[in-house]
Amino acid sequence: MKFSLHYTARNEIQYAGKMISKLSWFTKNGYKILLPKQIDENSKKSELSQTVLREFQVAKRTFDKIKFQLKKDLEKNRKTIDAFFLCFDYKVPLKVNIYFTIYGPGGSYFPPDKIIVTLKDNPSWILQMIIHETIHLTIEEPFIKKHKIPHWEKEAIVDRLCKNKMLENICSNYKLQKQAGKLPQELLLKLKFHKKTPRS
Repeated sequence: MKFSLHYTARNEIQYAGKMISKLSWFTKNGYKILLPKQIDENSKKSELSQTVLREFQVAKRTFDKIKFQLKKDLEKNRKTIDAFFLCFDYKVPLKVNIYFTIYGPGGSYFPPDKIIVTLKDNPSWILQMIIHETIHLTIEEPFIKKHKIPHWEKEAIVDRLCKNKMLENICSNYKLQKQAGKLPQELLLKLKFHKKTPRS
């Protein structure tokens, strides 16, 4: 699996607008999300764009600072990541486009091959979020939608997968989401995830 890293003002403006439009949904589901300063549902589009552009210039320095280390971490863990995603009997993206943001709940995914991850000066945390959102990409259509799985059960499934032993070197300090409840065993049995035995 290949990954490409992006941080653009255009995507930030679009994503910030999307987060504001979904603010009531996030609040209802117990999320606290990051938004541009002094911007809410009543703000004009021009105000949103101007604020995002100002904040983008500062955040771009963080992206430039961490991207080299993040690329190294992705390459270092490539075999582990590939082996983990090989366990899914679903179509896995060959390349994942990672867009960074300073807004939203921490991460989002847009099938078939785009994820958005919060930009922090913490490459190891970002790597965990990349795994988390890429799992979402992989199971959304063939499993989550097929079985009409509710939001927090979906998140609990992804949390469980992130804590898989295969990922212990990457996700050893992965934090489970408090809102995610217990998973019905019959639901887990439907998930097509099986460790593959290497061919001799």
